[in-house]
Formats: sequence, structure tokens, C-alpha cells
Amino acid sequence: MNKFEQASLLEREKMTQLFQQNNVNQFYFTDENSYDREDGYYTANTITTKEIVFEVKNRDVASDKYSTTIIEKDKINYLLLKAEETNHIPYLFFFFTDGYYTAIKLSRDVYYSTFLMDAPATTMGSNTRVEKEFVGFNIQNLQKITSAEVNNKNE
Repeated sequence: MNKFEQASLLEREKMTQLFQQNNVNQFYFTDENSYDREDGYYTANTITTKEIVFEVKNRDVASDKYSTTIIEKDKINYLLLKAEETNHIPYLFFFFTDGYYTAIKLSRDVYYSTFLMDAPATTMGSNTRVEKEFVGFNIQNLQKITSAEVNNKNE
């Protein structure tokens, strides 16, 4: 299993645990071998049913290491596009090594300021680096995953 597949598996494990913790029983992930640009969909268990499209990112640091976390602008644009196509609410989930996570609701009505950064061209093992646009999000509204079985396995 390559690093991309390991990261994807860990993202699914953490989201599944989060779903179980919050009694979400209607969810599915995109095909794990497809390299889809969104990770999955779920129906939130609330008073009014809300359908969600989401992207998950694992961070290999504790939640208090930095005040912000970043994601490629292209990923945000794609998630917003998918949300518009499917009439779902777009969310980002960031998981940290100390068992905390943050969920960020995206909106087409928000301007997400970007900055350029040198980054790998792909996540599929290429050593080529290119300049990409990124968006930073404040790490806030942290919540704890209640199960110890979701520890970071990227070590």
C-alpha cells in the first residue's frame, strides 16, 4: 500500500469513527481507488435533514502546533462545484494527531484569499514540485474524537 492509499484509508477510518460518534448512519465514500477529488457524502442527523459533500485531510501535527491549516484552492473550488451540482452542503474536515478535528462549512458567498506555495505536483509519489494556490483556515472549534482506536497511523 502506497502513502496515498494509507492516507486515504486513515481518512476513511477517522470519518467513520466521527460518523459513529454522531450517530450518522447514511454516508458513503467515493471509490477508494479512483482518486476522486471529494471524499464522500453523508446525510446529517439533525432536525432537518442536511445532505453533505465532504473532503477530509489528515494533518501530521497536533491541533495546537499551528494556528492555521491549509488546503489547495483547487480542492475548495471543486468541492463548491460538487455542492452546487448535487445541492449538498460542502464541508472540510481536518484531523490532527492529538485526536482533535475541526469541521469547516464552505460557502460560495465567501471570498477565500489565497497564497502561492511550492508543493508536490501530485499526491501520487511524484518528486516534481510546482507553485500552487492555497487557502488557510484558522484552527478553531476543535472537537475530540472519542475513540482511542483512531490514532494516527502515518508514523
